[in-house]
Amino acid sequence: MPKERRKRGRRAEKKRKAEKDHEEKELQIIDDANQYEDYSGGGGDFGGDDANTFFGLLTDEETEYFKRADELLEINDFAGGDEERTIFIENLYKEVAGKELKIIHSQGCSRLMERLICTSTPAQLKQLFQAFSGHFLGIVQHRFASHCCETLLLQCAPEVSKEMDPDYMDAGIKAAGVDAVFSSMEGLFLHMLAELEPSIISLLSDRFASHTVRVLLLILAGRPVSSARSLVQSRKKEDIRSTTTTATSADVEETIAAVPQSFHEALKNILTTITKEISVPELRSMAVHQIGSPTLQVVLRLEFGLSKSERKAREKSEVGTLFTKLVGSGKEESEGKEESEDKDATSFFQNLLYDAVGSHLAESLVQYAPRREFKMLYNSFMGPRIGSLARNETAAFVVQRALERMTQEELEEALKEIIPQIPGLVERNRVAILKTLIDSCGTHGVDSTGLSDAIIKAYSIKPSEPSEFIFKILHLIKTKLPTFPAPPAESDAPPPKSKPDPITLHGSLLAQSILSHESPLSSALTSSILSQPTPILLSLATHPQASHVIQKVLTTSLPNLKRTMHSLRGNWADLALNQVGSHIVDACWTSGAPMNLRQEVANELMARESEMRESFYGRAVWRNWYMDRYKTNRRLWFQVVKEGKEGDSGSAPGAAHGQAPKKQKTAIELARERHAAAKAGATGANATGNNIAGHRSNSAETVAPQALLSLVTSRIIPFVASADKPSSDGQATSSLLPNPLPPRELAATLNLNLPLKDGRGKTGLLEAVEKVLKFSVNTWHPGFMDKLYASTDPVGVASDLLLSVLNTNVHVYQVSPALTIIEKETATQFARLFGFNGAYAGGLTLPGGSASNWTSMLIARNTLYPETKLKGNGPHRFIAFSSEHGHYSVEKAAVLLGIGSESVWNVKVDEKGRMDVNDLITKVKLAKEQGLTPFYVNAGAGTTVLGSYDPFREIHAVCREHGLWFHVDGSWGGSVAFSENQKWRLEGAKLADSLTVNPHKMLGVPVTCSFLLTNDTRRFHHATSLKAGYLFHEKDGDEEEDVFDMAQMTMGCGRRADSLKLALSWVYYGRRGYQERIDHAFNMAQYFAESVEASPRLHLVSENPPPCLQVCFFYKPSDELSNNAAFNTSTTRRVAAALIPQGFMIDYSPSEHGEFFRAVVNGRTTKEKIDELVRAVEKLGSAQN
Repeated sequence: MPKERRKRGRRAEKKRKAEKDHEEKELQIIDDANQYEDYSGGGGDFGGDDANTFFGLLTDEETEYFKRADELLEINDFAGGDEERTIFIENLYKEVAGKELKIIHSQGCSRLMERLICTSTPAQLKQLFQAFSGHFLGIVQHRFASHCCETLLLQCAPEVSKEMDPDYMDAGIKAAGVDAVFSSMEGLFLHMLAELEPSIISLLSDRFASHTVRVLLLILAGRPVSSARSLVQSRKKEDIRSTTTTATSADVEETIAAVPQSFHEALKNILTTITKEISVPELRSMAVHQIGSPTLQVVLRLEFGLSKSERKAREKSEVGTLFTKLVGSGKEESEGKEESEDKDATSFFQNLLYDAVGSHLAESLVQYAPRREFKMLYNSFMGPRIGSLARNETAAFVVQRALERMTQEELEEALKEIIPQIPGLVERNRVAILKTLIDSCGTHGVDSTGLSDAIIKAYSIKPSEPSEFIFKILHLIKTKLPTFPAPPAESDAPPPKSKPDPITLHGSLLAQSILSHESPLSSALTSSILSQPTPILLSLATHPQASHVIQKVLTTSLPNLKRTMHSLRGNWADLALNQVGSHIVDACWTSGAPMNLRQEVANELMARESEMRESFYGRAVWRNWYMDRYKTNRRLWFQVVKEGKEGDSGSAPGAAHGQAPKKQKTAIELARERHAAAKAGATGANATGNNIAGHRSNSAETVAPQALLSLVTSRIIPFVASADKPSSDGQATSSLLPNPLPPRELAATLNLNLPLKDGRGKTGLLEAVEKVLKFSVNTWHPGFMDKLYASTDPVGVASDLLLSVLNTNVHVYQVSPALTIIEKETATQFARLFGFNGAYAGGLTLPGGSASNWTSMLIARNTLYPETKLKGNGPHRFIAFSSEHGHYSVEKAAVLLGIGSESVWNVKVDEKGRMDVNDLITKVKLAKEQGLTPFYVNAGAGTTVLGSYDPFREIHAVCREHGLWFHVDGSWGGSVAFSENQKWRLEGAKLADSLTVNPHKMLGVPVTCSFLLTNDTRRFHHATSLKAGYLFHEKDGDEEEDVFDMAQMTMGCGRRADSLKLALSWVYYGRRGYQERIDHAFNMAQYFAESVEASPRLHLVSENPPPCLQVCFFYKPSDELSNNAAFNTSTTRRVAAALIPQGFMIDYSPSEHGEFFRAVVNGRTTKEKIDELVRAVEKLGSAQN
């Protein structure tokens, strides 16, 4: 036998030995990848020889070259910039060609491949994909190659979405020429899947392949990988990021969205295969397997993500669903489940709650399961034992997820079970569940008084020692707090972060949650913090965990902010120089501190400027407080503070410590912009203007869009500002309505003259704008008290502008996804304020309160008498009921429904303007005796005339007894739901079947914004939906809770996203801001009524205090009100007209004594303005008589 030909010499022998050792190591790695813990559901043999395929080794020279290339890509320091980097990557691909499989299996060079993938063009990615093709089964099971495959999938996924556009072609593919052959990304993914699918069961629990399979499944579903990051990546995974401008894997994880239908079909086939091939014992063993369990969580999430019709179809099929297979159906034995199997499922899930690995799966099930499945899990396995589960160290995490999903009723029941466990939880420092419980109670508006008392008792807080609360909750000892000021650091660089004490960390998180929600517990904790002496407070402010609690106190209320800042006075510079304390200084800027306190802080920082500039943290605070501007141009600094620019909440410290804040433009820069805009407008930026506005005749004057908006804005802002501008004599000006004209004269003056040919361009537009402003009522004026609404505010203007820019129709989800979700979420949260806490509580917006009211009547008829939806009123002679003070929209609704306005019977009111329930009962019985069909009762929450609130509970009792629909018209007064101090007026309104509320009336939201709310939106859908395949593309079997095409629940198709106006305002002001506005308005109404009563020439018609925000009164020329109704009416009308030049506009309403004044106050009304109005009415009234 011939001998093997070998090179001679020691170097050749050394090289052969090194290659042999390297080969043995590579083979050993592959062997290790195939070994995993055996369990009853394990994969075992993967099948095929590809898992053990050896692709060869790189030479020493190649290894050294690729490692150097990896370093260059990581440093990203190319002298020629992007162009040189592109050339380098192209040359690198030439070197890599043919060695791809060797590189990704190499421990030292696989990092290069990951980094290279992150910098590749789509054409280069396809080149790599094709190089790996046929070997994916082995790649995904390899320790190093699997990471490269995972990165490749993430980078290729966005390209799949792009290629769905038939006109899309990557520039790299175009440059390759017509002779180059490239498969589509979709085809490459499906080809890879075909390789893996036969072994998919074993790969689910593979040590390395399972991570890649999870990424692949998420991509097939069109889910961003970031949605399940903790399930996809190991904690030990090295973060390999290229510092190039090309999107990294972290970027694309957020961008995956649209995927082709073939991906959905492939995913459903995989789910079917997994469900069919894995037995119940294997599946349950996998649930507690360290590697298999995270994969199973991903699979279950994707199954939950299927549409309801698809899930139902899978449930009815022979294969079933993974969820049912894992935990059972939760149904009774009579429905086909054997009792023994149900017991096994119960035992399994209960054991899962206590298992260190399985509890993560239980958390995922509780968190992501659809509502029906969640209720089954909670009622079957958790509800009866929620108290004992909360006590367990492991099961408590699952309980936390359940608390986050509970309805108000479920949360109240859970609270009763958990409160007795609080002493034990506090004793064992398991307070995370208390944090979740507090947050959930705050979200759902559940009374947390019992919870507060239990926590205070558990921490042994004595009335004589209230200041100890903060130390007990944080587990801190005063004598061991950080020294303040801290000794100087040896280096300017920030010191490494120390690992926080978990007990103190959880205590800090609990304290922050407590402070986030008003309660006796929050008051006790706030008092404990603010009662500390300054040295202790400073030590807390520089403690890593306690400082977050201090920051939270700064945001709770303005008095707390002031007290804290006064306590820290004189120490701001030392705090700013401290690693932890510097965040407290930043928080004072963003929390809206008053001007004088901010100036005190700035003066202290300025006094130690040199130290601030030498310190890493001092420089950050100096930048975030705009101290350079304070030093050089104090006027601009005060303007920043006053106007909130760059320093408003959430603005500056978004840049705190490391991130540069957004630079505010100087006065000269702004002037240059204005000059450029004016120049563009004067010269006519034809290209820009025509691109935006479309083709226009050359004779029309053109202007750049930005300049045009600036020109219009320059007219609008003075109009708004004129509302508060006093005249030279100190009296109110006539800016409320400068030029009141009768209709015909106004039409001639406006002379709109709409052009039938060429437009008049900028000049014509500005003329029209100026005329509209000149002859319009200025609702921003404080004297506007005429109607049940007033001016909006800057937030409202911004929201309306955003809607105009978006210019979309919220009728189907496809064209308005974000606005649809905002409408549903805002309506649901709004409904919760009224006590609608059902699983399907919510509502929708309609164009005004009248539309909401007539829609409610339509829903009432079609719900109580379903046949009328398709066949009309038929033999029914419907009768509706509304009080004598009810809004006229109820009668118009009867006209629209074809039952006639005479079918609305008016119910008498009492002396307070409230519906007489006895008269309602009499009329309902009378209607039935006459063979009529009573079906609807409209109650008022803030009637138009007196602002009365009807007795809702009594009316509901009548409706329930006689089977009538109970509607509450809260268009005017419903917004008091935001105020805990005024909400009592809505007592019983939560019993209504539907409720109208208009935020544009009391909350300052732009007109129009009206919500129709209910405890069960499914009834809305049943009553109004019709098939329209050209518009609504819902699938058969979809249920009401899946409806996101909002036009299906209304009688219209064109819908503006009015909910955005309330949502943005709610985000800006919060419930507390609305409460302050409403409470102030009610205080002003009471002051107005008292002022009228105190006047000898005014006669109060309203109650004192008034039930709502309108105050009704007569002028009387003598001590007694005249009995001559005509005289009273004449006086009222003449005085009301004479008030307009004086800067007041109020309305009047009829009564048996003639017409009386009706003035409506709002959140901007002041006592001074009320006194001024009272004096004006007295003076003008005496002049008229």
